[in-house]
Amino acid sequence: MAHCEIQTIADDTFLSRGSLTYLDLSYNNIPRITDQRFLGQTNLVSLHISGNPHCDLSEKTFGSLSNLQELFIAEMDLERLIPVMFTNLKHLRLLDDHGNKIRKIEFDFGAVFLNLQHLDLSRNILKRLPKWYNDTFSHLTTVKMSGNALQCNCKLRWLKHSTKKALDPEYASGALVCYGLGYHIRCAKH
Repeated sequence: MAHCEIQTIADDTFLSRGSLTYLDLSYNNIPRITDQRFLGQTNLVSLHISGNPHCDLSEKTFGSLSNLQELFIAEMDLERLIPVMFTNLKHLRLLDDHGNKIRKIEFDFGAVFLNLQHLDLSRNILKRLPKWYNDTFSHLTTVKMSGNALQCNCKLRWLKHSTKKALDPEYASGALVCYGLGYHIRCAKH
C-alpha cells in the first residue's frame, strides 16, 4: 500500500487482519494515525509509515504493537519524539527517524528501547546531544547522525571517540562535522 496516494484509512481497516507481520503505508498522504488504527495487530513485526508528511501520531499510536521489531517513521515532518509513544515497543530493534524536524531528544533511548540495535536520526535538526548518550549509543550496532547541525563542545567529543562500528561514515572516519562558532574548541583531557 506504499506510494498509493492514500489519504484516509478507517480505524478498523486492519482489525480483521490480525495475522499481518509486515505493513507498508509509506509515502502516502495520511494526515493522522490514531491509537485505533493498528488494534489487533499483535503479530506485526515491521511497520513502514515514512513519507506521510505532516502526519499526526497520537501518543498511543503504537500501543498495541507489542511485537514490533522495525519502525520506519522517517520524512514525516515530526518535531518531537515522546517516550510514551514507544512504551509497549519492548522488542524494537530498528528505529528509522531520518529526515524529520527533531530539534532535541528529551529521553534516554537506552532506557526506553532496551533491545534497540539500529538507530537513524540523520538529517534532522539536532544541535546537541546529552553527554549520557555516550552510554546509550555504546550498545547499538549502528547509529546514523549525519546531516544534523551538531554544535561541537567538549561535552560532545565522546561522539568522535565512540565505537567506530556504531557510527555512520561521517563520524566513523573521525571527522566530527561541527557547525557554529564552537568548532575550534580545545577540550582538556580527563
